[in-house]
Amino acid sequence: MRAQDTAAAARPLTENELVRALQRFAKPNWRRSLAEIVVTAVPLALLWLVAWWALSVSWVLTLLLAIPAAGLLVRLFLIQHDCGHGAFFENRHVNDWIGRTTSGGGHTPFIMPHRAISTGAASATSIRSPSPSTGRSARSAGYAIVSTAIRW
Repeated sequence: MRAQDTAAAARPLTENELVRALQRFAKPNWRRSLAEIVVTAVPLALLWLVAWWALSVSWVLTLLLAIPAAGLLVRLFLIQHDCGHGAFFENRHVNDWIGRTTSGGGHTPFIMPHRAISTGAASATSIRSPSPSTGRSARSAGYAIVSTAIRW
């Protein structure tokens, strides 16, 4: 790696660079969203079935299978959460339907977080307004974290 590249990588992104870097994620891609659902739900269902069978063999084996199943369950919850924000599909009704469907796996009612997200977003202060405790805006406080994560 050249010294020039190292110096550029260490420099935090400007706001315009950050916006450009994240622009391709601004609109949902239904193909990618559908693929995420498939690569989460199918392995989770298979793990549940195999774990059920493994219970007749050994409870230790069942517990070992529960570890990747738990990770997929968290992923399923994240899909539900993104649907609550309307960020998974462009159509709100599709987001609601997928959110309700996936909430069964995580035993989390979709309507409660969905309403909380909607209410919270409507009553939240501007991302540019300063926090009373720090004097920094949410945008500037989170900016360093986001720009570092993109570089990483």
